[in-house]
Amino acid sequence: MNYVAIIGGGLFGALSGSALAGTAVLGKVLGAEMRRQHYNKEFQIGPIVSGGTLAMIIPPSLIVVVLGSQATISISKLLLGGLVPGVCLILGYSIWNVIRTASRPEFSPIESVEMSAAQRIKAILLMLPFALIVFLVTGIIWIGVATPSESAAMGCLGLLILSWSYKRKFDWFALQQAIKQSIGVTGLVMMIIMSASGFSRLLAFSGATPGFVNFMATWSESQLTILIFSQLAVLFLGMWLDSIAIIILIAPLLAPLIETAGIDPVWFGMITMTNLLLGGKSPPFGLCLFVLKGVNPELTIAEIYRAVIPYLIVDGLVIVAIIVFPKVFLLLPYMFD
Repeated sequence: MNYVAIIGGGLFGALSGSALAGTAVLGKVLGAEMRRQHYNKEFQIGPIVSGGTLAMIIPPSLIVVVLGSQATISISKLLLGGLVPGVCLILGYSIWNVIRTASRPEFSPIESVEMSAAQRIKAILLMLPFALIVFLVTGIIWIGVATPSESAAMGCLGLLILSWSYKRKFDWFALQQAIKQSIGVTGLVMMIIMSASGFSRLLAFSGATPGFVNFMATWSESQLTILIFSQLAVLFLGMWLDSIAIIILIAPLLAPLIETAGIDPVWFGMITMTNLLLGGKSPPFGLCLFVLKGVNPELTIAEIYRAVIPYLIVDGLVIVAIIVFPKVFLLLPYMFD
């Protein structure tokens, strides 16, 4: 079930776009089932937290939208750019689980479930409509048919049609609740963007932004040095603050800096997103760790800290791979340019 948590987290992230929601759902549903099957706590915690945080980078991600809007980076390219690192993270987490299971098989008991061929086909067919929703939200951006805003509207329309086709009737109360929640989230995001816009203008008018850019430019002209120090700052903040708060703080400063240094903004955004994912589950105050603790109160925070360490190493290796092989990771975002 640890593989279900990792892959399911990626799929849920493609539908929800929220790391906290993904961690909460996986922790509530899979956590109880893993305890019933007597999984070791390490195998409960690590895959669930790592699978939940994949929503930060798997499109459509709220973090991508905020980062793109605040750092003036193409949101469609960032959405596409999150796919390859996301797949690499899923593979990395899965490989670690294979290694750990091989060394300690008693940590991950296998409960066999008999399924006929007809049942397998039915299960696959039940997943196809959700794959259609993912395509409507992200796929039509790839092929150049719609903008991110238009693809979001298409996703909503697809969900309405899908919900009606399952029940053969329209649930107006559920629609009203969805609209209310959407208005609340949209208003929150717009307030964040407005506040961040005012903050960035304040920095520009006060001279802080050009002063910071000039200081970094005179201190080092190396793109790699600037990249490393900026990402270390993101990682440090990620251990203490929410991802959106970090973007509001750093985007007004780093956006002019990467432009002056000649760093590809999409590449920088991909590294930053992966780094925020790492920070979201890093001790001592990674928010996803406390979300899991909230839905699984029997776990201790020390157990959660220990369980996520191998997955943090996988995140770090993926960040290094993005830095070392930029052309590989930028191939997809610029393929549909």
